[in-house]
Amino acid sequence: MRGLKIVYLLLLTLALSGCALTATMVPVEGPLSQQRPAPVIQVKADGIMGNSGNIVFAMPGGETCKGRWSSAAGAEVTVGAASLISQYGSTVLSGYSVSTGRGQNPGQAIATCPQGRTVQLEFVTGAGTAHGFGVGKDNEGNLYRFVF
Repeated sequence: MRGLKIVYLLLLTLALSGCALTATMVPVEGPLSQQRPAPVIQVKADGIMGNSGNIVFAMPGGETCKGRWSSAAGAEVTVGAASLISQYGSTVLSGYSVSTGRGQNPGQAIATCPQGRTVQLEFVTGAGTAHGFGVGKDNEGNLYRFVF
């Protein structure tokens, strides 16, 4: 009986570990991109088995930012002219093109920080996966590229 409980605990731990991921975000334009070495920001996202969840990350000065993300999985969504990806994608995500239709899932996230910084993120994941790439921008003049 005890061995069975250990197996269940191990399976539960493995199942829950797949419900979160870490994205790597790097500033590519703006004041933070001028720092040497450039800061690397680790964004923790939960709820990746669904279409929305929480994000949390620490800025280079230690300020902790929190927010929500959501993805339009399986939707045929058009990336509009006012989106971050359409504005900055050709510069920040060189070598990639994002088209409408099936095969990718667009998503967005918004995070706020206690000292007034707000960060908007746009990303694309492959259909059936929780991995992708995106562009971010904050209200302090920084532009970010991130992968997860």
